[in-house]
Amino acid sequence: MVFGVGAPRRLVAAALVGACAGAFAPALAGPAAPPAEDARRPSEAAAKPPPDSESVAREPADALPFEPGVDPDAEPVQVFARIERAWLGGEAESLLAHFGTGKVSLSFSRGGPRGGLFTKTQAAYLLSDLLKYSTTERFKFVKYRNINRDGQRPYAVADRRFRLDGILYHDQVYVELRREEGTWKVAEIKSIDR
Repeated sequence: MVFGVGAPRRLVAAALVGACAGAFAPALAGPAAPPAEDARRPSEAAAKPPPDSESVAREPADALPFEPGVDPDAEPVQVFARIERAWLGGEAESLLAHFGTGKVSLSFSRGGPRGGLFTKTQAAYLLSDLLKYSTTERFKFVKYRNINRDGQRPYAVADRRFRLDGILYHDQVYVELRREEGTWKVAEIKSIDR
């Protein structure tokens, strides 16, 4: 394409756009349609659709609730189950039954203390207020770790949905246990926003 020195810019631009569109027309038109069923050669097999993404997808090991080899009836798992029921039922006293004589670390992103070490008596006031002024819609442990490991504290992570002042929040609650007087007691509870 050759244009004179005085050619209007619009004319030049339109010509260039037209030339580019012509050169890229096959790419812009999309993939060619597959040949009709009867147009295929007998030796060509019909292409199979790709497998469902759900049937191929695998969960990473971190997404599984238990580590390999964990007994779901292990004592720490049973303690977590009782904590889950107490929290869902809004029963602060039942929850506090799993607190020992040592101080407990409590930290909540909303509706509770921002962080600190508390005695069982202090935790009783804090947790009863937390459960009184918020409505728990979901509290379910979804991950358990260090259940059968000697010398390590077991912990579990719960998925929690709750209403506070009419607003629905979603977070994760980490609960860690420690051995105290021969039984598993709560060492730490903290929530992390999702």
